Amino acid sequence: MPGSSTAAVDLDQAFIDMMVPHHQAAIEMAKIAQGRATHPELKTLANEIISAQQGEIKQLRDWRQAWFGSSATPPMDKMPPLPGMTMPGMEGMAMGETMDMTADIEPLRTAEPFDMAFIEAMSVHHQSAIAAAQTITKSTQRPEIKQIATDIMAAQQRELDQMKTWMAAWYPG
Repeated sequence: MPGSSTAAVDLDQAFIDMMVPHHQAAIEMAKIAQGRATHPELKTLANEIISAQQGEIKQLRDWRQAWFGSSATPPMDKMPPLPGMTMPGMEGMAMGETMDMTADIEPLRTAEPFDMAFIEAMSVHHQSAIAAAQTITKSTQRPEIKQIATDIMAAQQRELDQMKTWMAAWYPG
């Protein structure tokens, strides 16, 4: 198909440019959890999120450098709207409006009960990453992007399922 390769490359770059700050925000949220979480399981999850997402950020930046000539990602508010990479009900919004990377960070610093607030915030955050990863797996021509997106979906779905179980056990009703 004429032009599909260029469109896929553009979407690959857009995916990287979105996922790097998205992961950075998750890391910041997890760092808060390291200090504030009351359940040891949540602190362990925070450590796992930091470790996994730091590794993915490095990989995404390396690919961005190799494929697009720079490892730097633009500020979210400078990104154009990305077709297909929006949450349900948010079609047509710019990515910066769709995925405010920092919206959940500051409230977590003082939220009570913290563990509940963290699970709620990280669950929404993970759902948006999964949605973006699902979209890119359908459009990318790069096996590397398809693989990291698949890995992101699997890891974050596992974490979502675990957090849902904890939420039900720790905060019934």
